[in-house]
Amino acid sequence: MNGVLFLIPRKKAALIRPLNVQVNISRLEVHIITAPSSYDGEVMESTKSPFSDRLMLIHVTLLVSSSLGNYGMGMAASQRRDLATVYARLLVEGSAYGEDGTNLLIENGWMEQPPIAPDRNTLAKGK
Repeated sequence: MNGVLFLIPRKKAALIRPLNVQVNISRLEVHIITAPSSYDGEVMESTKSPFSDRLMLIHVTLLVSSSLGNYGMGMAASQRRDLATVYARLLVEGSAYGEDGTNLLIENGWMEQPPIAPDRNTLAKGK
């Protein structure tokens, strides 16, 4: 394993996760709802991954995509303006993070680049 997974900016993930958790937990605490426990205690001391970087990166990008869908559904279903703005911010942050993972998949040849529209200006110039 060449450590590709760790090329996703770990600092970005380290910044995004606590903010997302804090935002969501604070919303629950305002309404005196107990927040679910975290999985931080489940982290093992092993430095060898039992899974390939490719598998882990695919799972991470799928989880990011899933969370973005959940934020979108939460924003659409909520009648509260304050929650909609929180979800919108989390969507923007999560999208940027997910794009980093997708770009890594493409760079390593683990995913093809999605189809993109041709550059009309270049086509018009005949280049």
